[in-house]
Amino acid sequence: MANSIQLIESCPCCESLDIQSQPAVLSPFLALRALGVAPFEIEEGMFDDLDPGTSYFPSRTIFCTSCRSVSSGTRLGQPAVQRYYDGYQGTDFLAQRMLVEPSFRKRMANRKHKDILRRRGETISYTQVVEAYFGSLLPEIPTRMLDYGGGEGLNTPFAQQTRVEIFDLDAQMSSSNIEGQRWPLISLLNVLEHAMEPVHMLAQAASMLEGSGSRVLIEVPLERFMADCMSSSAFWKAKLIWTEHVNCFSPLGLEQCLDRAGMELLAPVRVQAVSDDSTLGGEDYAIMLAVARLKHVPG
Repeated sequence: MANSIQLIESCPCCESLDIQSQPAVLSPFLALRALGVAPFEIEEGMFDDLDPGTSYFPSRTIFCTSCRSVSSGTRLGQPAVQRYYDGYQGTDFLAQRMLVEPSFRKRMANRKHKDILRRRGETISYTQVVEAYFGSLLPEIPTRMLDYGGGEGLNTPFAQQTRVEIFDLDAQMSSSNIEGQRWPLISLLNVLEHAMEPVHMLAQAASMLEGSGSRVLIEVPLERFMADCMSSSAFWKAKLIWTEHVNCFSPLGLEQCLDRAGMELLAPVRVQAVSDDSTLGGEDYAIMLAVARLKHVPG
């Protein structure tokens, strides 16, 4: 899928073919920035077979009945991914998004939110909660770790206690050459929900672990509409538009991803309610936390 759009037919978390789907669209900003496709107005009488209205880039919402994760059925190839994330959350990125998305303009109208987005150098306010949970499952904090996809590294856990190397997926570069290196601790925080191939990303991280004592730390959002994912049969039908978060994991779906990547959980996936004053205007929401290790150690 390096040079094309792929329409997936199975669950990206557990590979199950037991899926349900419904029509959806890509967000106008994602379609424009990644693919260069803008909404198209169909006027009365323009086409015999098309009703008047606005045409958006089509997608599908996929619901896995096995692991109960919800996914975008449209996966972008690497060139489109690079176009979208080039300058991610920078000035030009945010300005373009404000022009395209009215809902984003409304959020930016909140002065607190606008100020935070203007200066990216601010840590999330629940970092201590994340560190406390991860720390409870680690025998000790190692002397070095890799933040895989950590951007600027502002929210890397244990950054004050260990030496951190950053692999910036947005820029496809790192603060040092990490090829061939192995790590006792790797974190993937708020990364997997963006991944076109989440199992592949986890397998890459697993390949960089030192051995049986090494750990992977994971944080992903529990999207608001996913709150009823384990009890409702129709919750997923509320997902009609897809932004950069192409994977909406259930706890079981995240566990299945790790299993397919050759890792296992040290404890059940933790669903944690948090309030992030720094980036969401103090809104309450939920995240999922996981600590994993290799299932099989080579040699």
